Amino acid sequence: FNFNIVKYRNGLEDELPKKALVFDGYFVHFERMFKTEDEKLLIKCAFGSFDRPEHKYILLDKTSCRYFVSSPVKTTVNYEAHKKIMELLNV
Repeated sequence: FNFNIVKYRNGLEDELPKKALVFDGYFVHFERMFKTEDEKLLIKCAFGSFDRPEHKYILLDKTSCRYFVSSPVKTTVNYEAHKKIMELLNV
């Protein structure tokens, strides 16, 4: 679960969807966002399968993006959700 080129940019928190997004077999929901410094954002995110969702924090700054504390469980559904999260963060 690597975010590669995803980084924080000004206004990102305003561009992210406020409601849960449901896809075939998984969902992504940006629950809360916390501006920790001028160019840092901490996002509480729920995602993955409907029966065993993950709840993780994502920390973004100008140089990187990562899951804060620990990565999600490595399942196919979580990986699909992770790819969608990357797409949404990299708009």
